[in-house]
Formats: sequence, C-alpha cells, structure tokens
Amino acid sequence: MPVRNRLLAAVKACRRALEQDARRLFDDEQAAAHAAKAWFLELAILRCLEVSGHLAVLPWQEANPGIFYAQTSQVLKTCEVFREVRAADSFFPSSATFFLLRRFLTDTITPEQWREDHLLGWLSQYFEEQREQRRHGRFYTPEAIAAFIVGQTFALLRKSRSTPSFRLLDLACGAGAFALQAFDRIYDLWQNQPEREQPESIAAHILERQLFLIDCDPLACELARVNLLLKARRREPTCRVKQMNVFCADALIRWEHEPSSPCHELFTLQYDAVVGNPPYIVVNRLRTPPERLALYATYRSAAYKPNTFALFLERGLDLLAPDGALGMIVPNTLLTQLYFEPLRVHLLERAALTHILDTKRLFPQAFVENCILLLQRQDEAAKRQAQIIECHVAPPDASPALQASHAGIRIPQRRFDSAPFHRFSVSIDKSTFELLEKIAADSPKLGDICECHDGVNPGNAKQKLIVSEPVDAQCKKVLTGKNIGRYWLNWGGLFVRYDRSLEAKGDVIRWGHLLSLNAPKILTRQTADRIIAALDDGQHYVTNSLHTTVLRAGVGDFDLKYLLGLLNSTLLSFYYRKFVFETGQVFSQVKLMNLRQLPIKPATPEQQREVVALVEQLLHGHDGREQADAQLDALIYQLYQLSSDDARVIEQSMGIARSLSAYQTQCAV
Repeated sequence: MPVRNRLLAAVKACRRALEQDARRLFDDEQAAAHAAKAWFLELAILRCLEVSGHLAVLPWQEANPGIFYAQTSQVLKTCEVFREVRAADSFFPSSATFFLLRRFLTDTITPEQWREDHLLGWLSQYFEEQREQRRHGRFYTPEAIAAFIVGQTFALLRKSRSTPSFRLLDLACGAGAFALQAFDRIYDLWQNQPEREQPESIAAHILERQLFLIDCDPLACELARVNLLLKARRREPTCRVKQMNVFCADALIRWEHEPSSPCHELFTLQYDAVVGNPPYIVVNRLRTPPERLALYATYRSAAYKPNTFALFLERGLDLLAPDGALGMIVPNTLLTQLYFEPLRVHLLERAALTHILDTKRLFPQAFVENCILLLQRQDEAAKRQAQIIECHVAPPDASPALQASHAGIRIPQRRFDSAPFHRFSVSIDKSTFELLEKIAADSPKLGDICECHDGVNPGNAKQKLIVSEPVDAQCKKVLTGKNIGRYWLNWGGLFVRYDRSLEAKGDVIRWGHLLSLNAPKILTRQTADRIIAALDDGQHYVTNSLHTTVLRAGVGDFDLKYLLGLLNSTLLSFYYRKFVFETGQVFSQVKLMNLRQLPIKPATPEQQREVVALVEQLLHGHDGREQADAQLDALIYQLYQLSSDDARVIEQSMGIARSLSAYQTQCAV
C-alpha cells in the first residue's frame, strides 16, 4: 500500500488522543504507549474483519466505548479469526477519543483499502514514532521488497526441491509481510501440482505445516495471524485452520535447549527457506543484562560489537536445511565493517552466496543503508569455492527488481575468502580487482613497517584538556584535523594539557600513544574520502581527528618523506577508496585498520631520493606545485610497475584529467 500523508497524519492524531487518555491511568510512558497501540490495532482488526465479511456489522454508532466493547464481545464469540479485544483489560478511551477512532476507521479508510493485504502492517508502522522505530530497529517491509526477496528465495529452492511441500521461517515476522508473499507463491505452486498430490485444503495445509513465524511483539503476532487467516479465506472461503505456527517469543533465545518451551520444536526443525527483515539494534554492553550478554556470546557473530541483525542472520543460516535458501534485508555495513568479519567468515564457511544487492537506503526513516543477501546452505567446500555471486550496486531510488536487472558484477566467492578482513567488495569488477592485486603485489603493508595510532581523545574532558593558553609545562601544541592538508600543517593556537593526573572519576579520556606524539611523524586526517597526509617534526601533539604514523623500531629501509609521498599519491588514495568504499558517505572516514592495510612498495635508496626530492618541493610550497604533484604520481606509478592504461584508469576514477601523452611518457609500459 502506498504511503499516504493523509493516512499517516490521521493515525498520529489517533495516537495522541489515545495516549492522552492512557496517561491518566499509567504513570509509565511506555506502558501508556503500549496500551494505546493495543486499542488502536485491535479496533483496526475488528474493522478489517467486518469489511472482509468475517464479522457481523459492529455497533460503531455506539458512543460509549464500554458498551461498544460489551456488544462487540458477543459478536466475537462466533468469529474464528479473532476472539477477544484484550486492550479493554487495561483501560477504556474517552468518548471523544472513541469518536475520533470510529471516524478514522469507518470513514477515512475506504472498504477497498481495508481489503488490501498489508494495510494492518502499515497502520502499525504509522502508529509508531520514528524514534521508536529506530530504537527497536523495526520497519515494515514494503510489498515490492518482500515480494522480490521471497521470489528470489523460491527461485533458488526450485533448483533443489521437486514439490512445494517445503517449510519457511521468518524469525522476526512483524505483521507478516514476507509470509503473505510466501503464501500466494506456495499456493500457486500447489495448484500446479497434479490434483491427486494436492492437500484437501491447500490454504490450511500452508498455514498449519509450511509457514513458521516468530516475533517478540504480541501485537505484531496478532496482526500476522489475522493477515494470514484473511489471506487463506480469500483463496478458500470455507477453509478451517486448526493451528497456526505463529509464536510470540524472542527468536535469539536458544529454545532448542528448553524441552518444556512451546518454541522447542520450532527450533529443532530445519527449514527449506528463511526470509525476513530482522531488527537492527546495536547492543550496548554496559546497559545489557549479563544473562543477555551470555546469550549473545553463544553466537559467533557477537565476537566484537554485537548487532541483532547479525545474530538473526546467523540464526537463520544455522536453521537452514542442506541446500535451503535464505533471503534477508540487512544493513550494508555487513559487507565491509570490521565488526562483522566473524559473521562474514561464518557465511563463507556455511553457504554459497548467490546474490548481494547493495540497495543503499530502503527505509527512509532509518539511519542505516541496506543490502539484500541471498544464499543457500552449502556444506561442500568445493562448491562454495566454485560459487559465482551476482553483485549489484544500483541507484537507491530504484525498486529491488530494477536494481537486480541493473548491470551487475559476477564475483567468485573464493575472492572474499582471501580478501582483507573477508570484506564483501561488491562494487569491484574483475579488471579493477586485478589492478588492486597488481598494486599490492610484493609490497608490505603500512602496518608492517609503521605504527599507526589515534591522537589524544579528550572525550568528555575537552574543556579542561584543550586550552588556548599554556597553563603549565605539560601543555603541548596540539593539531586537529582542520590544521593539516596535503603536505602542509598550520597550528591553530591550541594546547593540550597532557597530564594524566587531571583525569577525574567519570572522565572518558584516551591519551594516545606518547612515543608517537613526541616523535617525527606523518599525520593523516581521519575525516576524508582520500588520504590527506602532512609531516610533523615532533613539535606537535594531535587530537583523535588525526592519526600518527611512525616507523617501527628497527625499520631503517624507508625514509619518512618517501612514505609521505606514497600516502599522498593518487595511486594509494585510489587503492584506499576501492578498498573500503567510504567515499560519498556523509561522514567518510580514514580508519586506522584500513590505513594499516595500504601496500607500501619497497624502493632502493636512489628511488626513494627521487621521491623525496619531489616531496620536498611540495612541503616547501614552491612554484610548480601542480607539476611536482603530477611528476610524483608518475614516478609512483613506475615504482608500482603500472602501465599507462593502469594510470589512466586510476586518474579517471579519482577525477583527474591528464593528457594521454603524459601517461605514455611518464608511466612504465
């Protein structure tokens, strides 16, 4: 259902009125909000059932909500889909609020809209404030996206399943967006089977034996049950469903170890398909109960900084049957972020990745960008190694189907096995990958020959640590990110009081690496979409908006100015951008872990002197700076044994225009 501003505004008005009534009885804001939402959604369910013909006409003309409830309770005794308005157990809205609700449910929403599969799910989404959606990491999945993921997942299944009698699991089902799509597809598959092989009631068979849903929100589970029963009745008006597999519980709990739990069997089964849009919640270790942290520790993907989406993805993969298929929407930080390396390794060791679709932002309300991941469980290492992944990075405003049809890149899965941090570099085509390999060949990493550290992070003590006048001998001139550029630095007049005795209880201060702060060093800016480096002779300390790079003890083969020239080169900025794809982000950052991965080409003393001579010109700001920069780039292309074609690719990618003749004369062919 398309999002309509009028409908959204009306839902918000209903929420405000209900919460105002609820606060008269509830001191707790959260309890009041939950009670208000329960009334709203249960009345919406009643109206939906009435319009769909599953309830007799309800007494909407009754102004007193208590009398309406009593009369409706009698009607519900004959309803198989929905038996009880449980919201009435908590409070009754005022007559004025009830009038607003009645008008919204019976007048604002048309009967045609009530018959749409996803209306109840959207109403639930509209009722929540954006801050709540972000806090819970919970967003209703648009129909087109759910249809795309279910369709792609089923396409994978059809390669290994000859009948439609497979089981599908959604670990965070919400109002059932994915299950609604799956129901229709499974139903159609059954109808295409010979009649003698079809169940007596296809609809009942699907709900009783094939769809398995779980969510920790009881209201979401109620919506999912109603949506699926209405879907079944549209296909088979007389179908009778004995029991649905919709469970209200936390899917991350290890129910398989709890034999007495109603969820025990759910987690001892294996599933042919797992789909969904799991919640994205960063786990705060300081605010999370110890028993919860102990639960998360049972997941491989919780090794660093846990996020619930990673736990759900791992859980889904582990519940797949052999050759089973999984399709999920997850944050695209999964692809490259260091914290998710254990999860990427787990995926590579258990699955054949079939599609990665970097969709950017699918949910406007969310802060994160997304990707769609499709895979099959594959226990044979040789088949995983032979797998070719279809990777797509397409305009974010396109539909998933359009994005999937956008020109993509076919990447061997084995490439990710050997990639730094097992990154899923989905935007690097074969020729670019070969160029990156060529750049990195026979070159140690910067972290092998240098120590790279953060500067001083004053945290919540900035006011007493960063001062504009020296107050004692512990004050050191300090630089921030804005004080440096390529080959230059300009002290801004600030000092840092580098005195650990100033640190008081409650202060959160990181003092940096003292030896590096005092030494001659290369400084690199943290916030940038390319490498921006300057040279400091040891006269300045730096804040955490800068990184320090010093030669490791015993490393005498490299001149610091030679390294400065490499770091500021177009070549290494190209390598960095392709390596981490931070460019274009709102806050592009050069992270230490990535800086340490840059390949540093060994060079003879004579070769280093050539580089250093040009670096000296750039450091001293002589005329002809642009020419010196171009000469230095050309010299570095030669050091890395790149061709003129390689150089052209790099400079075009970096937005630098130089003539073809310059490439031919400056670069090794």
